[in-house]
Amino acid sequence: MLQEFFINEIEETIENDELYGVMNKRIANCKTYMSIEDKFGLGDICYLVKEVQTKSFLGIAGKKITKIGSYHYVYGLDTSNVAYISAYISKFIQKLNLTNSKVIQSIFCVYDYFTEKDLRILIKFPGGVRKIFYLDEQEAIEANLENLRTVFLSSVLRSWNTRKINNHDLYLEELNNIDSFNYFIDSVHLLIKGLVLFLENIINN
Repeated sequence: MLQEFFINEIEETIENDELYGVMNKRIANCKTYMSIEDKFGLGDICYLVKEVQTKSFLGIAGKKITKIGSYHYVYGLDTSNVAYISAYISKFIQKLNLTNSKVIQSIFCVYDYFTEKDLRILIKFPGGVRKIFYLDEQEAIEANLENLRTVFLSSVLRSWNTRKINNHDLYLEELNNIDSFNYFIDSVHLLIKGLVLFLENIINN
C-alpha cells in the first residue's frame, strides 16, 4: 500500500546540461559519497522525460518540444516490488496536473549498495514497464526480478540513515505491510547466509 503524499513536498530539479546527465554521473557519485547522510549511496531517483507542446497566438497547438528532463530524490519507497515503484510514478504524475506537457518516459534508479550497481527501471507512457537492468561503470545487465533483495535492503538502509526532509526529498513509509516486512526479513537472512558461505569458502580454500 502506497502512503499518501503531497505534491508540494517535492521540488523537481530541471536537468539543463544533458538529458541524462544526472544518471550518467550517478554510480561514480554513489561510490565516492562518504558523508554521514549518504554513506549508503545517493537516494532513489525518479527521472521524468516530458514533452512540452507550445501554442500559437490563436491557441492552436504548435511545435512539440521533447526531452525536457526533471528529477527528484525519493527516500523510503518500498522497492521490493516493481509494481510499487510504477504505482508511485503514476501517482506522482497525476498529482503534477500537467496542462501543456505530458510525461512520455520515466526512469527510476535505485543504487544497490551491496553490488555497487544501479537498478534502473524504464517506463514508457503509454506502454508500462519496458526494461529493468543493472548498470555499473562498464556495462548494463538485465535484472532478475526474483533477485532484487539487496536493492530493497539498500533503499531501507538509506531511508533509516537519512531522517531529514528538505525540498528535494520525499519520505514514504517502508515496511508498511506484512508482505514487505517478511520480504525484508527473508532478504536479511539470505544476505547473511550468503556471507557465511562466502567466508566458509575462503577458509576452506
